Amino acid sequence: MKLPDFVILGAMKAGTTSLFRWLERHPDVALPEEKEPAFFSRDDRWARGVGSYAKLFAALPSDKLTGEASVHYSDPAVASRAAARLHEVLPEARLLFLARDPAERLRSHYRHQVQRGREQRPLLEALSEPDSPYVRCSLYDDAL
Repeated sequence: MKLPDFVILGAMKAGTTSLFRWLERHPDVALPEEKEPAFFSRDDRWARGVGSYAKLFAALPSDKLTGEASVHYSDPAVASRAAARLHEVLPEARLLFLARDPAERLRSHYRHQVQRGREQRPLLEALSEPDSPYVRCSLYDDAL
């Protein structure tokens, strides 16, 4: 059963997609079509079993490094659960964590949500919400 050699973690809007796309072009790397399976952080996906996760990598060449990138693993709301599962299934995998200036990351996350119509509140109002996802996802020490 082929499983990833590395997992790209990191805060949302910190460059994980760019890194994934750059690695995708490397001749010694083969990546699955699905960038963010969120297998280790979402209970519904975890419940399907490791075999289901391994299907993402089954068709990839065995002589290439492979990986995935799921920013959800580093969301402090689920990070400890995701870390335990990652360690259980991929104890030898390399973990790459991308960070960005927390305030810049927060603003970019907010703009991303506004542009997609998911956020209508002014920034300060959105930040004052208890457990604001914009603030929560910039708390890197909680993610790690």
